[in-house]
Amino acid sequence: MSGRRRRGVATEKRISLDLEPFESRVLLDGAPELAAGVYIYEGSSPISVTWGDSAPSVVDWNNDGRKDLLVGQEYNGHINLYVNVGTDTDPVFTGSSLVEASGTPITTSYG
Repeated sequence: MSGRRRRGVATEKRISLDLEPFESRVLLDGAPELAAGVYIYEGSSPISVTWGDSAPSVVDWNNDGRKDLLVGQEYNGHINLYVNVGTDTDPVFTGSSLVEASGTPITTSYG
């Protein structure tokens, strides 16, 4: 098998970075730590977008001091509003409604 390369074998290449002490601290010490994922519930069921991808955003939609959840859907562009009736640290979402203007759902494009 001499002179032949084996397929599917990746070669590793290491690159040395010369970082100044400040750059090293910013890049390495300031790296975020990610926690395990959690489900967000509507009542007793996890919130699920059934068609396509979703684009969640957290905002105090109704100005009551609690962060609500907006979830845009890729498939139809609808935006679902989940009003938080709990607290910011222990949110409770009891249902959703489409975000509307004059009775017509507001939709967004994607891509």
